[in-house]
Amino acid sequence: MEEIDRLLKILGFAQRARKLSHGMDAALQAIMKGKAKVVLLATDLSENTRQKIESAALSFKVPIRTCGSKAAYGRALGREETGIIAVIDAMFAKSIIEILG
Repeated sequence: MEEIDRLLKILGFAQRARKLSHGMDAALQAIMKGKAKVVLLATDLSENTRQKIESAALSFKVPIRTCGSKAAYGRALGREETGIIAVIDAMFAKSIIEILG
């Protein structure tokens, strides 16, 4: 299975377990509260949004990975589109980091 397919499958499980925060505001809040274990950014995210999230994540020492499109993330989560996902569970985050390196 390709890495993006494995990632999307894990995101689907994490969504059903309610271990994700998605969207700009929810992800920033998870980062600042120390809950985010890894942040995923879509490849087609705007540069301004990317810089805001990267700045916050770097300040709070949260790993960042970029992979997949907003549409692919949206399909995995049962939404239209989402470009930012904060994973708030350590085991899901570990699995994602292993897949993406």
